[in-house]
Amino acid sequence: MSLVSSSHGVSIRWSLLRSFLLLILVLAGALFVMLRIAAQDKASELAGDRVRRTVDRMESDLAFFFEPVRDGLRVASGWASNGALQCSDAACINALFGPVIQRHHQIDSVNTGDAHGRGAMLMATPEGWRNRLVDAESWGERARLVDYAPSWVQVSSHEEDLGYDPRARPWYAQAAEGERGQVY
Repeated sequence: MSLVSSSHGVSIRWSLLRSFLLLILVLAGALFVMLRIAAQDKASELAGDRVRRTVDRMESDLAFFFEPVRDGLRVASGWASNGALQCSDAACINALFGPVIQRHHQIDSVNTGDAHGRGAMLMATPEGWRNRLVDAESWGERARLVDYAPSWVQVSSHEEDLGYDPRARPWYAQAAEGERGQVY
């Protein structure tokens, strides 16, 4: 008995070998695709884990950076609750908030405002300090600007029409909507 097919001239052995090689090739391709998908899933999982760790680290670093500021603002909140922030003159604002700004480099200015349009700002500048005092109901659009040297010696004082009304500022609107009327 012959292993050669008479009609095609191909032996059964070669036919089986070719089928077996084709089967191995298909299985190898399927294995390659499955391994590639698994590798992509693992890479995505590792990348996600890395991103989560980075976010956790950033949150921790930011909390460490801002917590002293929050502490300083909690002190200021206590002042507000006890009525100590009722002052609107430069000397009072400077005495209260100058040390807070000096201690916390994350803060460069403090603004206060009330329902009558009175407001005071203390801002650190490259030359020292600046106050902006406003009283929208009494002074209209006028603002008093007072500049100080780093040692708190007054350098200049003048008035300008700034049209600044603390009640029109977003921080004031947030404070007015809040429970205690304060926002930081």
